Formats: sequence, structure tokens, C-alpha cells
Amino acid sequence: MQINQGKEVGVKRGSGFVLGLSLVLALSFVACGEEEGVEGGGGGGGGGDKVLPPKVIVSTIAGTPVNEKPHGDSDGDKTTAQFNEPRGLVVDAQGNIYVADHDNYLIRKVTPQGNVTTVNPRDEKPYNSTAINHPNDITLDSKGNLYATEDSNDQQVKKVTPQGEIDAFAPASPGHSMFSSPFGIAIDAEDNLYVADARNNCIRKVTPDENVITVAGLCGPVNTEGNANGSRNVARFYRPEGIAIDSSGTLYVADSGNHCIRKVTRDGNVSTFAGICENGPPSEFNAPSGLAIDAEDNLYVADTYHSRIVKLTLNGTVIPIAGGQAGFADGNAGEAKFYYPRGIATDAAGNLYVADTANHRIRKITLK
Repeated sequence: MQINQGKEVGVKRGSGFVLGLSLVLALSFVACGEEEGVEGGGGGGGGGDKVLPPKVIVSTIAGTPVNEKPHGDSDGDKTTAQFNEPRGLVVDAQGNIYVADHDNYLIRKVTPQGNVTTVNPRDEKPYNSTAINHPNDITLDSKGNLYATEDSNDQQVKKVTPQGEIDAFAPASPGHSMFSSPFGIAIDAEDNLYVADARNNCIRKVTPDENVITVAGLCGPVNTEGNANGSRNVARFYRPEGIAIDSSGTLYVADSGNHCIRKVTRDGNVSTFAGICENGPPSEFNAPSGLAIDAEDNLYVADTYHSRIVKLTLNGTVIPIAGGQAGFADGNAGEAKFYYPRGIATDAAGNLYVADTANHRIRKITLK
């Protein structure tokens, strides 16, 4: 999830020389090759000849196994709180992190000190308009309202007010969902929401008065997927999951099923920004999901099934940040490991926060 840098309520926007061959080898990783979108193996993922940047520190700020149980829903400090497949996240202006805790049906708040609380009460009947159901991603508007995308039965965007009231936002008619597995969500300076409507294979815009507009792609669950670039009506996506917006209003989409990153201009023209867009074996990316943009409009990608975090410069150059092998480890760029990370956010200081989904943890990447 991503917040436009122009907003003051939160930030999710949305070097050095290598000395000696031994350091090059220590900081580089080689692609292991995975099958498309298969949740198995580790894999360095494309760009195996690229060098990881130095001075990167990865740490865990919340979520830990308790009594050998890897996941749960307990609140507490960083040593006791647990998550269950956290996906999206967003950082507010005070440095608090809000997390879409997918398999717990919860929105969680993590303070800068690592204390975790639950925002919404668990509902005994989760499939209704006043409950959170399998949240995928989350964003924050200028008034402090949270918006969460949901999959499973609801297939909606839910709004959570600062007072804790929950309701459907831009709901469809009874029995007919407006979305189909809405995933990534981003917001611009005018509080317009942008949704990666994954199973409908398109990008939607939701205005503050709850009008839903197709920005790009052919929306529909059947025979709408593809990888074509072009105008809003010509372009096609395949299971888009992540979305972010830069300071100029340009959208970036993690086109997960096509294993690439797409760029959508304000007038709806779509192009391939990074990776090779095709529904086939992954190359540079493997089912990328979360996106975030920093104050300089650099794009960060949670390259999910390569279990790594990468940076994309303004010209689309891929710079690995950390990870590349499925597992769990804190440490520097060459030591750190993630396990199918899906969400990523930035704060005002340029730190990255990662929803390390299969590790059930929230991680922090400090770029020095």
C-alpha cells in the first residue's frame, strides 16, 4: 500500500565502492530459477549478477514465534505479539505502522517501539459490511481513515474511521461485488483511491464520493488477462497485485501474473517499466506484489517468490536491496532472508518496512 508523498498524514510512496573480489561474491546472489508463481523453494531471482548495496541493515520489529507456534493473533511487544500472514502495510506521520493481518481478519497497529495492538475487534460473523475479512492491503487518507482491500467472500474495500467504525466503501449492489480479489491499494493527494483489482485484471479508481472508474485494463474475470501495452482500453494485465503512485500522479503496478512492473500515466497509457512481461517462467521478477515509492520517486518492490526486496531507479534499473533466498535471518544485505514478502512501505526518513508474509513478521530495512 502506498500514500502519495504530497500527503502529510503518512508516507508510503506510496553505495559505495566494492573492494575486492571476495566482497563482490559475498554481496551478490545468483538466480536459482523457480516455476511461475509457485510457492516453493528459495531462489535468488533474476539479476543474479547484480551486487547488493552495502550498508543495509534488516531487523525484525514485530512478530515472533511463541512456544514454537509461528503465528497467532496476540497483541504485545515485539517479543510476544504475533501475526498470521501479514500482507499490506502503511506508515503514518508519527511512524506507526498499520498492517493488514490477512489470516487473522484484523488490522494491527505497530508503534515505533514495536508494541502491537488490534485496531478492529474480531467479528464472529466476518462476512458482513462492518467486519474486516482477509485484508490484503491498507492505506490511509488525509483525515486519518484507513482503507483495506478484502478478498474471500466480501471482495470489497472497507473504510475504518479513527473512531473504529467499519463499513464498505463504494459497495456494489447486494449479491454483486464491484471487485474480484482487490489487492493493492494506493491514495493520491486528493484522497482518490487506486485499486489493483487482481482477478478482474484491471486497475480501478475510487473517488472520495465512492464513484468507481476503470483506469486501465479490461475488467472482468474471464478472458481479460494479457500483457499488452497501450491505451487504457488496449492494455491488459494478469493478476495485478501491487500499486503505488509517484509525485506526478503516475501509477506503478506489480503485474504479478506477468512477472513485471507496469507504468500507467495519468491519461491511462500503459507501458512495461521493468522486467519481461509475459505469462510464463519468471525471469527478473517472480510474482512481484508490494510496491512503495520514496521521496525521490524511487520504487521499491517486494519480489514475492524470489523472497527479496529490490529498488527500481527512475529509468527502471533493478538494484537488489536484501534477500534472495527463502528463509528467516536479520542482518546486513547479504545475510538477511525473507519468506515470500508481500507488502512494503516507506517512512519519512526513508526506512523500508516489509510484511514478511510467510515468516509472520514485520521487518525493517535501514538504508544507510
